[in-house]
Amino acid sequence: MRNVFLPLAAGIVAFIAALCITSGHGPGLDPDSAAYLGAAGSLAHGDGLRVPMGKWENPDSTVELTVWPPAFSAAIAVPEMMGFAPLASARLVIAAAAATTAATLAVVLAGAVNLPVLCAAMLIVLVTPSFVGVHMSVLSEPLFIASLAVTLLAMVRGRPGLAAASATLAVMTRYAGASAALGTAAWFLFFEKGAPRQRFLRAALSSAPAAVAFALWIAHNARVKVVQSAMSVEYYPGIGATLREGLGTMLAWLAPGARGAAAAVIGGAVFLSLAAAGISFFARRDARIESDETSPRRISAAAAVLLTSYLAVLICSRLFIGGAIRFDARILSPAIFLIEVVVTALCGSALADRGLPWRVVASLAAVMWMVAALAADAPAVLDSIEDGNDFAASDWRESPTVEWVAREGAGHPIYTNWPAAIIFDARRNAYDIPGSTDADTLALFGRILASRKGLLAAFNERSPDYPPIDSIAAGAGLTRVREFSDGAIWAAGGNVK
Repeated sequence: MRNVFLPLAAGIVAFIAALCITSGHGPGLDPDSAAYLGAAGSLAHGDGLRVPMGKWENPDSTVELTVWPPAFSAAIAVPEMMGFAPLASARLVIAAAAATTAATLAVVLAGAVNLPVLCAAMLIVLVTPSFVGVHMSVLSEPLFIASLAVTLLAMVRGRPGLAAASATLAVMTRYAGASAALGTAAWFLFFEKGAPRQRFLRAALSSAPAAVAFALWIAHNARVKVVQSAMSVEYYPGIGATLREGLGTMLAWLAPGARGAAAAVIGGAVFLSLAAAGISFFARRDARIESDETSPRRISAAAAVLLTSYLAVLICSRLFIGGAIRFDARILSPAIFLIEVVVTALCGSALADRGLPWRVVASLAAVMWMVAALAADAPAVLDSIEDGNDFAASDWRESPTVEWVAREGAGHPIYTNWPAAIIFDARRNAYDIPGSTDADTLALFGRILASRKGLLAAFNERSPDYPPIDSIAAGAGLTRVREFSDGAIWAAGGNVK
């Protein structure tokens, strides 16, 4: 009964919690959300996976989805096809993903730890700031973490078929999902028992479908003539700064709400305590990677393999795919989730052999951490509900520039340094602007605006993706025709009277 009731209860609690934190003016709308929601709406209406964000050089105000894999957009499209509004559809997918993660984790840990530890583990995951943060906005991380949770279950239970399905979902949700395929292949090849041939076949079965799906998506993108952004493989220096950011992110997780030296001291103390507990557990002579699917060591080892694969993919991506990749709370949220699984399995097992004083100390530490995490979560959640997050916030919803575009910009294609603001708040397709200040490029941009009677909606807030607006306007020969507190409207050739 416990094996059925606990996962069901955990899933229901997580589902309701996710709906609550995305209520009001939620969910948050990140720039990436424009691609996810746009492609979902396009797919739901039978137009394929197209994003309402055109390239400035081309007349079409949409492009095919290529920056991200399609699974998250496809998932949002399903409720839309059933009649739900786009944001309601996204909320349902986010909540369903949270429920899947919680229920799956309950199944994984149910036989490995006692009931109090299991309940504590579920609460710790659900209040973790990075976990809450990615579930507040329309981002693909909730679905990705859910796919990792199911992959972990498949590894622990020794089911390569289930691992193949979940790893394929992972890689079609985020490119970093390649780590799921690598992790399952390593697990079934090196950590499972059996003859070499059997282990090789199980490893291939668990990872090959994800590899094929990934290859097909890359081949599809290679055939697309106009892409959202080009991806090139080259070396990007500066990994040290990125790793330091990652260290700060981990300290912020270990010491929620603490800042500066306090975060370093508290986070370092927590880390050393957990590391000591882990070393003590693995140093025991009777500790083996048992075949028993309820073995804490087996669970922690499987989570550690997935974690190592994920971090390896992140580091390689930062080095050779994108120098702008940050090791912030969003991108490290799957890693933090897996670390919490490792810690819960090890600590739960270790505490079972300890006396009452140890269990009391561990309980107090867990309660203190959860209180600190809730205190860190509350302001962000309340602000998201009451005012909105990112492009759902009132600053963007009530923007004079956005209002003018929505009211007066009809009949003019809109070019902008923040396309998501136009897409979400003016409810218009948008074009991007040149990413360089090359004289010939800007001159061509000016001619295109003049010929199409286009307008440049330039927001004062600087976008990291584009040069300063003044440089673009000067190079393109544009004239400021309207000015607002948060931006201005520029035109070429007297497009606006």
